Amino acid sequence: ATLDTLVNRIPGLRIVYNASKMGIETVVDGTDHLRTPVRVETWPGMYMTGFKTGNRASDGRDVVFIPTAPNITTGFVVELETEDVTELDESTEDALIRIISCGFGEAPQPDALNEDDRSSNASPPTTTD
Repeated sequence: ATLDTLVNRIPGLRIVYNASKMGIETVVDGTDHLRTPVRVETWPGMYMTGFKTGNRASDGRDVVFIPTAPNITTGFVVELETEDVTELDESTEDALIRIISCGFGEAPQPDALNEDDRSSNASPPTTTD
């Protein structure tokens, strides 16, 4: 608490410190506050990945957090009609990997992991003298 108070008195450092702190807390504490990964069509044919927060606006719309890449501690909080939100068939962690890697990363697939396990268990080549 003392460090927070001290750093928050320094204007430039305050922004960097608080953003870094939020990022570390997200990694350490987990992603429980980011509920269901969703796809939102922002413009015709353009989709963005977001997360239902589990909250609803006063008029009943879903509250969705759409993070920016690669810094998931920033983004947009939007209120959307339920029919405008498509739930994705993937885990929160898989969606975060795609966002943090700017779309280049992919979560390891179970089949790929099994193949890696099989190849590491293979017998080493034998040599003859």
